[in-house]
Amino acid sequence: EAAYDAWFERNQAELRTMVWASPHIEHNYYRNANGEVHTLNPFRFVDYWAWTRTVDPDDYTFG
Repeated sequence: EAAYDAWFERNQAELRTMVWASPHIEHNYYRNANGEVHTLNPFRFVDYWAWTRTVDPDDYTFG
């Protein structure tokens, strides 16, 4: 859960810098009632691929 929370905050921080989350646009397709954008990836695909191509075992509980 901590890994997801960290990713979510990183994702939302980046999305807040983009037009889809602009406070000047009251209603749009992308923002939910909390003002969060969940439908878009704000990162370049090559960067996202680099971040997700390996697993960090510390992010998981193996039993």
